[in-house]
This record gives sequence, C-alpha cells and structure tokens, in this order.
Amino acid sequence: MRRTTVFPFDNPIEFKEINHDDFQGYEFEDVDKTIVEPNEQGYISDILKEKVNLETNNTTVINAGVGQGKTKAVIDFIKWYYETTKNNEDKYKVIVVTPFKSLNKEYRDKIHKAVGEDDLCFDYQELNAKVDEELDYPEFYSKPVQLISVMSILGDPGTVAFKQSNIKRKYYEYLIDRCAANKEKVILIFDELHESLESFTPDLMPNLLKWKGVVYKAIIASATFTESSKIPIKFIAELTERKLKIIESERVQSTHNLSELHLCFYNQHTLNPEHQFLKDLVQLQLETASTVNILCYSKNIANELYNGSIGTMLREQYGSVTLCTGEEENTFDHESCNIGTRFKTGVSIEKENSAYFVVLPLKFAYTGQNTEHLGIFTDRINSLVQGLARPRKKSKIFVITPSPTKLITRVTDKRDYIDRLSLGYLGFQDEDYQSRYYSLRQQEMFLKRHYGEVRNTIETQINQMEGLSDDIKTIYSSFDWFRLKDGDRYLHTQFDAYGKNLSNYLYWAAWNNQFVNCKLTSIIKIRTLKFNEGNIQSELDAYFPLSVFNENTFAEYHDKHLYLQLRNTLFSNNLYYRKNGEVDFNKIEPKRTLVFEQQIIHFIQRRKTPYLFEPICGCTYSTRLGEKPVDASVSKSTYFRSSIGHSVSYTDVFDALTESEELLITAYNGLLEFQEILLNSYSILQDDGTYFLPLDSKVILERMHSIKLKALFTNIKEHDVGMVAFNKTNLSSDKGVYSLLKEMFYETSSTTKTIDGKIVKCWKVNRIRDINSSEYPLNLVHNVYDPFLHMPVNPEKSTTEEAGDVLEEVNLIDIDPDMFVLDYYEETKDNIKRDKLF
Repeated sequence: MRRTTVFPFDNPIEFKEINHDDFQGYEFEDVDKTIVEPNEQGYISDILKEKVNLETNNTTVINAGVGQGKTKAVIDFIKWYYETTKNNEDKYKVIVVTPFKSLNKEYRDKIHKAVGEDDLCFDYQELNAKVDEELDYPEFYSKPVQLISVMSILGDPGTVAFKQSNIKRKYYEYLIDRCAANKEKVILIFDELHESLESFTPDLMPNLLKWKGVVYKAIIASATFTESSKIPIKFIAELTERKLKIIESERVQSTHNLSELHLCFYNQHTLNPEHQFLKDLVQLQLETASTVNILCYSKNIANELYNGSIGTMLREQYGSVTLCTGEEENTFDHESCNIGTRFKTGVSIEKENSAYFVVLPLKFAYTGQNTEHLGIFTDRINSLVQGLARPRKKSKIFVITPSPTKLITRVTDKRDYIDRLSLGYLGFQDEDYQSRYYSLRQQEMFLKRHYGEVRNTIETQINQMEGLSDDIKTIYSSFDWFRLKDGDRYLHTQFDAYGKNLSNYLYWAAWNNQFVNCKLTSIIKIRTLKFNEGNIQSELDAYFPLSVFNENTFAEYHDKHLYLQLRNTLFSNNLYYRKNGEVDFNKIEPKRTLVFEQQIIHFIQRRKTPYLFEPICGCTYSTRLGEKPVDASVSKSTYFRSSIGHSVSYTDVFDALTESEELLITAYNGLLEFQEILLNSYSILQDDGTYFLPLDSKVILERMHSIKLKALFTNIKEHDVGMVAFNKTNLSSDKGVYSLLKEMFYETSSTTKTIDGKIVKCWKVNRIRDINSSEYPLNLVHNVYDPFLHMPVNPEKSTTEEAGDVLEEVNLIDIDPDMFVLDYYEETKDNIKRDKLF
C-alpha cells in the first residue's frame, strides 16, 4: 500500500444551527439563543450546568458537537433531579428517551456510577418479559429513572406488529397517572433525536400528547440536528407550553484528544474480507494499538470480518473479539475488540492509542436510488459524523472508502485547491467531476422550493379534497410534515454537499477539517503494480482481463469516461517501471513517466478496436490469436489530428457539452484553420500546385498567428485529459508549434528550391493529410451522446472471448478490474513563453 501524507485546510467546522426563527409563535426564555464555548480540553459539561436551569418549565435544546461532554452534563442533570427528590426538596421523575435499546445499558451504568447507587433505573425492555402486569407496575414505577426508547414512548409497534403491546401501553398510562396523582414533575430527556424521526407520525402523535400535563421539562441533546429534526422539537415543546431555550456550542477541535484520520481508498464493488490490503491495514496496527474496533456499514461484512482472518488476527493479539450486530445479546466490550454495526452512536471508545476502522458503503451503493446498500449510513452525513466520533482519546481512525467520484467545490475555490486535492491522479478540473458546495443554511430554502413546486401542480385538487365525504376526507401534508417525513431524505439524495455520495462528502469534509475529534493525516492507496519495458501491454492485459474490459464496453461508456476510470484505477496503486538491463524498478509518477502514460492510451485503443491490431492492418501481431502485443504509442501529431477529427465531426448540440469540452472542441477547430493558413501565408506555391514550406528553424510566425496558436494550445493543455501522455515543452515556442502543425497536416520531404536566385532548403508538401476521426478512433475530446452510435465498424466478428481465455491465464496480480472510479487528473496550465524565432 502507499501512504501519502496530507495537510488539510484549517477551515471552521460547519454544523446545523438551531435558531429562534425556526420556531415561529413559540416563547423563548432568552432574547437570543445561548452560545457556549468549550474549555481548553474541548468540553462544555461544566458550562452547561450553569446555563441550563433545571427548575424552569421549558424545552431546552442542546446543540453541541460530538465528544464535547453533552452526555456527561445530562448524567449530572439526572443526578441533580434524583438528589433533589431524595432530599424532599421537590418531586421529579426522569425519563430518558433513547434511539436504540442498546444505549439503555450505557445510560444505566453511567447513572449508577455518577450517583454511587445501584438499582435506580427501570429499563422498559423488562416489559418484554413475562410480568404480572399491574401487580408489577408499582415496582417499575418506583424507580426514579425510567429508560424508554423513542419508538416505545410513541407507541410505534415497528414493522411486524400492528399495535404496541398491551403491557407497554398500560404501563405508560399507569406511569402518567401515578406521576399526576403524586404531583411528580416528569423530566423528559431525548438523546440523539435524529435517529428516530420515522416514529413521529400523525397516527402516533396522540401517544406523545398523553404526557402533556405531567411533563415539566424536556431536554433534547444532539450533535447532529437536521432539517427534519426541527419538527419533533416543536412536538415536544407542546408538552412544556411551547416554551423553548436553545443552547448551542461552536464546533472546535481539541488538540488535547485529536485523533489521526486516514482515508483508505478501496475501489472494488464488493468487499473481500480476505483482501490483503485490508489485512495489511489491520496487521500494521496490532503491535502499537491498545485495542482495535471495526465499525461496518453492513451486518454481513461484520460477520465475514469476524469469522475471517482479521477476526482471527485480533483474537490472537487481544484475546477476544465481540460481534455487535444486533442479532445477538452482545454489547460493546470497552475492554477488548469489537466488530459490528451497533456502535455508530452512544458508545465512547475511551482507550488511548486505539485503532478504529470504519468500513463505509462501497461503490455499488451509489449506483441507484435504493439505499439498502448504505446499511447503517443510510442518513449519510449524520451517521458519518457520529461514527467517526467514537474514539474520545488520541487514536488512529482508518476509513475504508471508495475514492471520490466528484470534488465538492465552492465558487471561490482556486485552481491550486483543485490540483491539491487531485493528488496527481484524482483529476477534478472538468465540470463533470465537480459538484457544487451548498451551505447547511440553504437546506430549508431547497426544501421550500421543492415542496412549493410539487404543491403548485396540484393546488386545485388539494382544495377539492375539502369537499370530499367525511369518510375519505384528508388533509394534504403541510410543509413541516413534508420536512419531517421526506426533508432529510430529499436533501441527501439530491446534493453531494449533503451526502448524496458519502465518499465525496467525506473527502471534502476531511480536507476542509470538518470533524471535531480527528484531523486528516494521510491517504492510503491499495497496492503495488510493476511494469517492465517492452512488456507494458501484456501486463496491462493481465491486470485488466478482456472478460471485463473489452470492445463491447465502448458501446456503453464513453472513451473519455473509460480512460479516466482506468487511469484512476492504475494510479490508485503504487506503480513501478523497470527498463531493460536494469535491476531496480523506478516509481511511476502521474504525468512524469510519459512512456507509461502513452501506453495507457495505446492499451485503450487496442481494447476499443482490436480488429485494427492484426497483420492485415500492418500490425506485427494478432490480437485475435492472443499473441503478445507490442508496446507502441501514438505520435503527438496523430493524436492531435484525430482529436481535431473528433471535434470537426461533433454533431450534437453544444448544450450537451461541459464548458471544458466546449472550450476544447473550439480550440481543436481553431487549429484546423491553420491547415490552410500555413499554405496561404507561409508557403511558396509552384505552378504545378506543389507547396513548399520553410524549415522549422527559419519560420517566422506572424504576431497574431503566434498569439492565437498559443491561446489554442493553452486551452488544449488545460482541458484535454490525454495531454498528460505527451511532452508539451515544444508547444511553448513558435518553432515547436510550427513543427507540430506541419507534421499534423502534411506529408513532407526535405528538398531544396531556388528562391530569389538562392538555393535554400525547405519542405516539399507531398500530400495534405485527411482530417477524420476514423484514423485513430479513440475519442478523449468529449463524451458523445450515445456511445453505441459512435462505435467504429468491426469488419469481422469479435473474438474477444477467445483472446480473453489466453490472456487471463497470466495471473500477475489479484486486482479487481471493476474497481474503476469516475475521476481523472488534468494537466496544470503551463506558462507560455513568447519567443521571437526569426
């Protein structure tokens, strides 16, 4: 594997703010929300005890970052309520409402430890056991702290049952009655409310309103509020007479406990638990890590890792490993290793110098609208932020992720920002591989716009619904109900900036330093590939078998698209090249090892038109017979001429092009004009129609021609992805440009001619070359509308499968050819010198 040390930008950490204007018509304790700052260690628990008046009747919202001490403050609040009740100063009943059953044990242990007493909590899960119903209710009610899930308190039966069990329903009614009768003030504490939004439905809201009259105060604490989660805050505030107090903490990194963040690019479509890259990542941490924990997006992946070599590796090193996937009674073991899906939130890894691995959804998860492949990261950004925040002490966090397919960019981002994040092989200059940044403050605007557009199309019919008979009459969802039900889902499925592709967001967030508990340290690529002079094509054939990348592939995908995928896949590994006669391999660097860059283009051309690589076409070997291919490369003049051909033959409307492609086609068409300009302005025409051009060293370009050519080549160098394979130094001089144009447009021979009585050397133009795209069918200029329609004609039936059997026997490396990623690296704009060469 290859580790590249990186240094992220020091930007402010963005977070979803909760503001007074989100709650029109509500009563606020203060004129404005309360802003608190973490102490030197990064905690706010002490200041929260000062800012939260526990004796005031209201709903208090605490919006603070992960790891800033919210839970500790909440535990201290519970302790205060318990001791106040115990000392007969007032009567309180604390109900902690959690998103997951597994968190109840965490709360119970922390409460008992803080108070110094046991048996203070009742866990609603005991109601699942056989109880003598009302005979047992007084014992349950007697506990000062009640631990209930959001689903349970709202009466959500889940996806299997049709109603909540009678035992739970009756117990909650009993609890409400007893609290009212005994004048106990109920304190509702909601933890990570955003995890249970789907339970807040019109049918279940009455179960929440049952608590109105006994609830005195509600405390809602979360690090990852969303647009949708604002609505349950309104519901809960109804229990406290619509009184609200908002406390918000700035997100700042604490250097005291800041972990290292390492992004590990894994571009295969499925995860192989025995892949050497994964095993190496874990193995390298065993000698120094105090413990190893692996959070997986999928239960299946967790099971495979637990039962495979990595699980065995951890057991041998640490003694035991706990599988936490919810399919067993196992809970997170703070003293040993854990693999699973059930500690994305609510669990703190307190051991210093631990190794924490997070396996994100792989490439296939983003290929359609189905979100089931996202697993525990279905709600995208919030899950990612919560998942990364589990280590609370300095540790190493490794995220197994596909490399980004698009770069999220602000309008103000400069070119050097894009170049820096491209890493030499993730090229994002083309608009196709960029995604616009939007701030979190714009989310409500996007939702209102979408809601309004949908509603406007059926406004008449919505009004007609009021006239329906009572048995079928219904009310069209208000904006708030739409925002609760579909708001977050709409945002994170439409915008990369809001997590549409989690890998894209992660890459942006890591580089822009958006995580409170960790800072991007390095990017790790998958492995080493070696190439030998004269054998590159054969080795590429072995790494990318015909069974997965062949002539037919080009009927479905653009040439440019496939070139960028393949080049990115190659440079996501460590590449080495050895010349004949040498012992050592030298590192292949993007853009610098031109012989290798040219072989990539040649390889793709062979795969696109294998029938051109036969002896009948002048080739020294037969692709059809599986003979060893010869390393060859297209000349710069041929590449330019074919690119002009692809530009001239462009027939689609310009609206279908990106700005980059439009500039490139314009530039190549501009070059074509010089086929006539050179003949009209720089040649001598003989009576028999023969043209003679000056030698390269003698040419003097007109000033306007020189300026225009340099401008054209500047655009080409900037926007043509294939230019990484060619030496561009001679494009900075008039002589070099003239030499290239001459070779592009004409077949010439050296001769002498008498001019003004003097014999001078010059070039005789033997033939004007045809400009057409069929000479070199590979099109890296633009993505065509329909690749199938632009496929070159194969005069013979393809024998791809036959050749594939031969090539696939060369098993040089266990690389998955499907691990293509849609991104590329584009040439940086060169400074162009204007030299007078006459």
